Amino acid sequence: MFRFLIVLIVFLVALGGGWYAAEGYLAREARAALAGNPAISVTEIAELRDPRRIGLRLTEPTFEAGAAQVSAPAVELFARFSAPTTLEADLPPTLAIRPEGAAETLALGLSDARARARVSPLHELQVTRADLSSGAMTLDQAPLASALSAVLQLTALSHDSPKAARAAYDLDLGLAELDLRTLPQLATAVLPEGRLTLSSKGRLWLSSAISVTGGDAPPALVGLRIDDTQLTLGALKVKALGRIQRDANGLSEGELMLYTADLDPLLAFAVSTGAISSKSVPLIKTVLTSLSKATPDPVLAANGAEPAAPAYPAATAGEIRLPLIFTGGKMMLGPLGLGPAPRFPG
Repeated sequence: MFRFLIVLIVFLVALGGGWYAAEGYLAREARAALAGNPAISVTEIAELRDPRRIGLRLTEPTFEAGAAQVSAPAVELFARFSAPTTLEADLPPTLAIRPEGAAETLALGLSDARARARVSPLHELQVTRADLSSGAMTLDQAPLASALSAVLQLTALSHDSPKAARAAYDLDLGLAELDLRTLPQLATAVLPEGRLTLSSKGRLWLSSAISVTGGDAPPALVGLRIDDTQLTLGALKVKALGRIQRDANGLSEGELMLYTADLDPLLAFAVSTGAISSKSVPLIKTVLTSLSKATPDPVLAANGAEPAAPAYPAATAGEIRLPLIFTGGKMMLGPLGLGPAPRFPG
């Protein structure tokens, strides 16, 4: 696969109008590369034969990651002569997805969906920027979300990076009007009324840079920083800040600060679901308000992050701050133990 992509960029830069012969060679290289990749299967690989760009059409590609699977009727992978180091893909209107652990395949509907990746030919085709976007989305023809956008930008490692980090990407994520009830896992869950809208900016620390060649092993997430996440679910609004990374045992370690001015509606919803009794609301509200005023204790310095996590801003008037702490294999709400820390994703 590495040879195929290197050849793609070299042809774009050096040959220009020789696209016809170039695509034939690229198709042969792609077939040879995919033949040795058990995670990707393709029914047919054909040249685009479009003089405005150079690339290939993959018929019925299937991508597997563990027990999860994504397949499409066809995908066109190409680069334009005006931007030879940017690989683009026009995604089909429907993808077949089978989440890990699921018995059935779901139809994910997309509209005007596009994916782009800018690569560095001199650094083993590392991805320096990646963009993914879609308009309205459906799941098995039921409305799922109105828009999705995600941007990853390679950035330099800094003094506060986790010790295991070898690459860092800034993330800008947006998801509009997600209907949680459309998701099979939440179809019977008791949820607040309304759709979820999310905007998030932060940083991902990985075990290696992302490369379109795949490399020996895919990059693993070793830490993340949440600089500004705004979440709205119906009338409820929550802001999140924090930093979490993998500890020596693969568990989450760090802090997550949740800010909201909607404590009363949240408690009322908890009462309506039977999670708490109405008589306990005053006590719970007093405890949470008290925790909101406590200064969180940074825990990340012990795992190699220097300097220690900075202090988080205090709650504003009418707002509370809920400090979720992950340390020593435990998850805590301020000083109150909630149980074991969850495993870090990835």
